[in-house]
Amino acid sequence: GLGDVYKRQTKMNLDKAKCMTELVLLQTQLAAQLSGAMPLGSAADSLQRDQLYSFKENLARQLRRVERALEKGHKGTYGFCERCQQTIHWERLQANLCAELCIDCQHRSERTFLRTTYHVTYYPIT
Repeated sequence: GLGDVYKRQTKMNLDKAKCMTELVLLQTQLAAQLSGAMPLGSAADSLQRDQLYSFKENLARQLRRVERALEKGHKGTYGFCERCQQTIHWERLQANLCAELCIDCQHRSERTFLRTTYHVTYYPIT
């Protein structure tokens, strides 16, 4: 009901704030490394910097997903699959508040990705 909608929206706002805070901290660490305040001298230091960049990219991607979900909530389209426009099951939204696809469309998308990226072929089980 309406209470569930507010709970999900509150959770997404908290996720957004957490992502933004972590992004600021990562940006500060990266800036310190690049400015020389945290010298990079070894391969381990370089690996750490690369890991920070990767983590930052993942956080930024998650932040965009949360912002899109919040925007969909304001538009009244939250909880509907972006491909087939069917309702995304409540259990899926509980597991992933930012789900953009229903489980069927998500599976089709993953199979297409595997088929086109890795040339994986699926054969139906009969």
